[in-house]
Amino acid sequence: MLPPILLKIAGALLLSLTLAGLAAGLVATRSELSATKVSLNEQKAVTDSLRADIGKIRSSVSAVQRISAVTRSDLNAALAAEPAWRDAVVPAGVADSLCKRLRCPKQP
Repeated sequence: MLPPILLKIAGALLLSLTLAGLAAGLVATRSELSATKVSLNEQKAVTDSLRADIGKIRSSVSAVQRISAVTRSDLNAALAAEPAWRDAVVPAGVADSLCKRLRCPKQP
């Protein structure tokens, strides 16, 4: 059996090593937590920026839809005012050129 003083020294040494290990683990955990917090803040900034962009896109789409509705209404009114022109045959070259831009359905 070891003398009591050696048992106390061994116990103190074991306790010191355990505390040192815990302290090292705590420091590593704190460092990882800090890095994670920085990453989270960066991701939040990107998310906030994307949300702002989505808001701008929605606003732009709404504006384009309003303009489109007004334009469609104006065109329908203009065509209704000129039925002879509205019902006239469109020359093939003009139709082909327009269909390249408008993606017309294929004619039989």
